Amino acid sequence: MLHRIDPRLEDMHSLSPDGEQRIYVELEGDGEALPLPQLGHGFSRLVYLYCSLLVTDAKLALIDEVENGIHYSSLPTLFQGIQDIAAKHDVQTLMTTHSWDCIRAAYKTFADAGKLEDFQLIRLERDGDNIRAVMINDEMLDTVMEAGYEVR
Repeated sequence: MLHRIDPRLEDMHSLSPDGEQRIYVELEGDGEALPLPQLGHGFSRLVYLYCSLLVTDAKLALIDEVENGIHYSSLPTLFQGIQDIAAKHDVQTLMTTHSWDCIRAAYKTFADAGKLEDFQLIRLERDGDNIRAVMINDEMLDTVMEAGYEVR
């Protein structure tokens, strides 16, 4: 999954040269492993998200502002990874976002995989002093995405 973001990725290791556990990354053509943060915040965020989903025994994952730190061009890769891990490990994933690009990328990723039944958009709307959840799925979701209606 991470190789889709940086094709130079050869290997990753968890090392503690000074007693503190850190992730080091080996890239094609580099002679030594680099600390993960040197690959950028977005790459580090993907590693954290994917690893968190892979190591948990939980059946529910909550990810707030899923797109934070991720370049919009990498959003499809982000969602492909989350979709793959969630399906293989039977983890329901709830994500929040205010980003229309993020919503479109998630929708397209699930649609391209033929898994729209696993995707649902929930819009929170203020109703006086209350908040209500509006479910947008199935045919309504197709219409909303194709027409580009504002749903954030």
